[in-house]
Amino acid sequence: MKNFFLSISGLVFGAVAVLHLVRFLVKWPVTIGPWAISNKVSLWAALVALVLSLGCFLARGGKA
Repeated sequence: MKNFFLSISGLVFGAVAVLHLVRFLVKWPVTIGPWAISNKVSLWAALVALVLSLGCFLARGGKA
């Protein structure tokens, strides 16, 4: 069950990383209320999500 949870978590964090990277590359605007969120925020968020994704897959090890 632990491996299943780590696999799903790794996939979700990986998907979040890809979406943030796409937002950074395509330069999609994001506005929350009166604040415009910089594309640099998405780049940092992509890096954090990628590290979390890799951490999940490394924590699960090579077990099926």
